Amino acid sequence: MEIWNHSANHWGVNSHAAIHDQVVGGLREIQEQLPAARGKVWGFAPPSVSKGDYLGFRNGARPSQWDTHAGRLILRHHAVASAYLPNTAQRILDGNVRDGLAHVTIERLDSNAIREHLTFAETRRTGFQMMLHPSQLDLGGKLSSKSFEAVMDHIADLQEGGRIRALSPYELLLANSEQPTPNAGPWRSLRGFQVADASIKELRIRRRQDEVHVMIDALVPTNEHNQSATTRLPPEYRPVRNQLVEIHSDRGARAELQISPSGAVGVRFSDQSQVYRGNVFYWTS
Repeated sequence: MEIWNHSANHWGVNSHAAIHDQVVGGLREIQEQLPAARGKVWGFAPPSVSKGDYLGFRNGARPSQWDTHAGRLILRHHAVASAYLPNTAQRILDGNVRDGLAHVTIERLDSNAIREHLTFAETRRTGFQMMLHPSQLDLGGKLSSKSFEAVMDHIADLQEGGRIRALSPYELLLANSEQPTPNAGPWRSLRGFQVADASIKELRIRRRQDEVHVMIDALVPTNEHNQSATTRLPPEYRPVRNQLVEIHSDRGARAELQISPSGAVGVRFSDQSQVYRGNVFYWTS
């Protein structure tokens, strides 16, 4: 069993002192009431609040919210933290710790939808964190206790068969699913890679079987649509059909990238004044 800090009482607050009580006080109370957990409460899971937004942190759903007083306090007192960053429910497992990742709230799903998440994670060697409010089981439109038990049995069968591995939230953030394969390659730096409407400081890319990982540093809108200047991905990284991925700015703006079978990369920005960066993956098949 792994215990995380979820704030002192799940209240929304709006002062430095109250934030300290929720974050640091909540951690202290756990360790006082559960001495065996002392020094082992590694994670913080922010509460979703409707009133009192933690002086701008809210629930950590944007990168910029982690550069607030609450965000910095959380990371100062915990090794890791989860949150609600968009499009992060299915996680790349490469051994790199990423804070602020989202979870899948399973009481909102039926058993078939949960199994789809499991199948995706198994086939793509990704991971996802399931979250459940037990009080919501068997309510109208929510997951039933019987279906929940069936899902747990299915997970046990998959693990016993060596097809997946069930991990704690902290273990999941540290996990590395990479295995040597004939198609695995090292990171390749594509400096000077250009798209029609933006410049990229550096693009690093690698392929493992039909999965391509991309690290983008400083994607900057230029407002200069120069199609002739666009470079293309090398053939081994090109998908058979268009692939859409997203990265974000430090202030939460979104950039949508489309990777085409020709290797060209198109981009659309929600805000032309910001700088974007991030890690994404897509599939060639």
